[in-house]
Amino acid sequence: MGIGMSEGPSRNATDQDSTDILLWLGGLVVAGIAISWLVVSQPWRTLSSSEPLAEQAPAGEPEEPERTGEAERSADAAPAQPELGSMLGDPLRMARLAVDAGMLVEPEQYSAWYLYEQVLGAEPDNPEALQGLRGVADALVRRGLVALEQGREDDVREILDRVLGTLPNHSGANRLAAELGEPEIEPEATPVVAAAPVAPVPIATQPETPRAAAVSPQPTPEVPQVDPLTEIRAAFDAAMAENRLLTPPENNARHFVEVMSDMNGEAATALEARQLLFAELLGRAAESTEMLDAQAAETWISEAAALQSDADAVGAARTALTARLVRAESLRPIPASELVIEDYVAPRYPNRAAARNLGGWVDVEFLVGTDGATRDVVVADASHDTYFRDEAVAAIERWRFQPRVFMDQVIEQRAYTRVRFEFQ
Repeated sequence: MGIGMSEGPSRNATDQDSTDILLWLGGLVVAGIAISWLVVSQPWRTLSSSEPLAEQAPAGEPEEPERTGEAERSADAAPAQPELGSMLGDPLRMARLAVDAGMLVEPEQYSAWYLYEQVLGAEPDNPEALQGLRGVADALVRRGLVALEQGREDDVREILDRVLGTLPNHSGANRLAAELGEPEIEPEATPVVAAAPVAPVPIATQPETPRAAAVSPQPTPEVPQVDPLTEIRAAFDAAMAENRLLTPPENNARHFVEVMSDMNGEAATALEARQLLFAELLGRAAESTEMLDAQAAETWISEAAALQSDADAVGAARTALTARLVRAESLRPIPASELVIEDYVAPRYPNRAAARNLGGWVDVEFLVGTDGATRDVVVADASHDTYFRDEAVAAIERWRFQPRVFMDQVIEQRAYTRVRFEFQ
């Protein structure tokens, strides 16, 4: 019993000590887990909605070019001016937009020709790029035909050098080259054949015959005189029918109108010819305007203006050309780096992405209005489906730029940029 009595308290004390040790060990384990979570997650680094964008190349992803929206991490620091100029990642799409905007070969790095060539350099058998490049070549050859018709031979050679240098078997370009290199055929001179000497015929003595009565000479019928103005008008009509409006020299419709004007500019036939040529020139100007061939359109309009037939019609043609060029320029997507930004707002780094140490990028297109504000902001591409998109769009909707001026007009301008989110 004593032993029993003595053993009871001793056993209880031992159990109490064991429980205390287990409690201390459990506390240490919990503390260790908490410290580990703090070290890994670093919640104090989560960016608030008022902090600028942080950047760092996302782990495991290829390094991207310089991003837009770079700013200091400090919430109190003024956001740095962003670098707005990374190229969107779909050159075929950009090439299609360039064709629609008439950017066939200029500006070089944003032209349809350059973009299609870049795709073919990486994928020589890309069917869309091949078809697109041939389509641009066809459009250039059409411009070359107009340039040849206007006598702009240097422009024709420049087009041929570009097209045949890349597509040597292009049938249209080869036909254009043949037309450019065809020598002018001079009319062959009629050979003059010298008359053979005639041997003198011995004169035999003939008996005199009585002279016939003198016959009065018959009057020579008069040849009707042809009006020189009528002849020139016939040559003008032939030149118009054969589309020889400005070339070749001395054998084109413009030349014959000038000749008729020198003869009698007030004659009905001369005035009618002048008006016919004027209308044809403005019609050609309208065609070139629709094709966004500004140089050809301006040449046709200038030639029409020189005829001094209708100043209002010439002014309307110039206005139409300007409006067409302004519209095309407004629709042409340009890097946002070509614009001057006045008010920049850094995108908010998503908390969910920060908690995962996740970075990425978003390609965005938007329209800068005549007031400098942005609208129609759309995502063209992104590194992730569920991260960063909303934050990039929300930031760009608050950006403001200097309005774009083109041809002395303030215009709306389509632009694009890449917003990068890099965790630091």
